[in-house]
Amino acid sequence: YKLPTSETNLDRLEDEAINDKSRLGIPTTNQKKPKHRHSRVVCLGSKECRALNNDLNQTHLLPSWDAQGPYISSRTRVSTSSSDVRDKDGNVCELSDPSYQTKTSAPSTCNVIHELGFDLSRTKYLAKGAFKMAWDVALTNEEGDDEHYVLKTVVFSKIKSSSKQLDQNTRDALIMERAGRAPNSYEANVLPTYQYCAITSLVPFASQQPLDKYIKSRKIIGVRKMYHLALQAARGLYQMQAYKDGIATYAHADIKPPQFLLFNPPQDSEEDVPLLQLNDFNRGRYIKRSVSNNEPCAFQMCGVVHKGSTYRSPEEYIDCADQTAAIDVFSLGSVFFFLMSNGLKPYFQSSHYGDAVSDILHGVLPELPGASDYKEYLDFSDKAADFAIKRSKHPLFIALQDVTKQCWKFNPEDRPSSLEVVQMLEERLQKISEDS
Repeated sequence: YKLPTSETNLDRLEDEAINDKSRLGIPTTNQKKPKHRHSRVVCLGSKECRALNNDLNQTHLLPSWDAQGPYISSRTRVSTSSSDVRDKDGNVCELSDPSYQTKTSAPSTCNVIHELGFDLSRTKYLAKGAFKMAWDVALTNEEGDDEHYVLKTVVFSKIKSSSKQLDQNTRDALIMERAGRAPNSYEANVLPTYQYCAITSLVPFASQQPLDKYIKSRKIIGVRKMYHLALQAARGLYQMQAYKDGIATYAHADIKPPQFLLFNPPQDSEEDVPLLQLNDFNRGRYIKRSVSNNEPCAFQMCGVVHKGSTYRSPEEYIDCADQTAAIDVFSLGSVFFFLMSNGLKPYFQSSHYGDAVSDILHGVLPELPGASDYKEYLDFSDKAADFAIKRSKHPLFIALQDVTKQCWKFNPEDRPSSLEVVQMLEERLQKISEDS
């Protein structure tokens, strides 16, 4: 596929008036069936992106406009200074990977997005979060066949609220570029971006459901599929945390089952296991490190309301507490619990959210469901409940349960890193496969 030339874009832009929505990255409507020319990851600037996608000669697209336009109040910036953060001994902290953390905007492909054109009669609303909206868009390829993509843009009421939203979307795009890969391998576990423009991005369409809906739509899944989904989730977290010199440089800060998207298995795979990719990085935080000992520095998130979530680490329920990349590892353990319990949230037995939070803060770990719980909370038959209990005796289930307990260590310093979680899962899988 060839990307449209910049000359074509410039000619069209000279003939059309660009309104505020267009400049903000909200695509204009084209009633004709457009032919898109971009069914691959487009790297916005970094060599890491092109190397991950096995194409060092891939097109390097420069910004097509000033992402920090005058129509948004630009008071907030990604800090290039380390003077505002210090470690526990009072030493200055600096950015752990300035190659992407210092960027105040991500290189954009706005002209390409607008040249694609979108037929609203073939655009379907999917979902809305606190900040982003998702749309299913159909584009026609060179062979005349429809291909589906997801258009992610900002909730319209927040377009001009502040530069905070633009900064969030910038982080989202930079992580997708740095760690994302096209969904064609079981080791490509971070969602990439195909196109990006300020508050809008075009990403792959998940051919299957998000993880939470996938699990809940099935009475029970086999232990092997459960384990491989858990392994992919761990790989996605490790890849997203963008390690440098053995230290994570980014924290997701919102790991939970809906953040994992499922695709059909890779074409050359004989496994009946969906391919899983982690997405939604706009809530995350850059990790800094101490100039004195090179150790990661903590960050704080104040005034955050979690709205009923029981997937988070104890420190996240304490306002302005020190946090590190270890919060993601704790939450990953809660995602493992979701898989092992066939779709039940941690502390599902608690009748009140406050009781669950109290247990989390006191180090009381969730308990896996018994046969009666499966019947009461998931409406399992006697046969299905018995199968779930027998499944919990399988070596792979026991191995995943052991790794989950490691992720749930109360003290953040005692938790394994995301890389260590991947290594533990892979080592246990290899040993159990050899033994059997």
